[in-house]
Amino acid sequence: MGHISRKKRGARYITDNSLTKREFLKFCGAGFCIFCGAPLLGLSETSQAQTVKKGLIGTRLSPYFKKLGGDRVQCELCPRRCRVSKGERGLCRVRENREGQYYSLV
Repeated sequence: MGHISRKKRGARYITDNSLTKREFLKFCGAGFCIFCGAPLLGLSETSQAQTVKKGLIGTRLSPYFKKLGGDRVQCELCPRRCRVSKGERGLCRVRENREGQYYSLV
């Protein structure tokens, strides 16, 4: 690239990096292409572990519930003691009644 020069304008100095608009746009375009092309080259494998994949939420059977009958359960985790019908979630929205079993969604 160019060298750094200083020009005096009035009582202050202005720094000139000698980078033309064309060179700047080429540099930005190359950086953008590298950024967008990285997943195609397999350079983003470390970030795939951090992405949320739709439909792959790990669910576990919660040990903190009591069956009430008729596919209803009562949560035993907090003092609210939510009574949850089939297909519904408790007030905290992190546990769900599936076919009479209470599953944690987190």
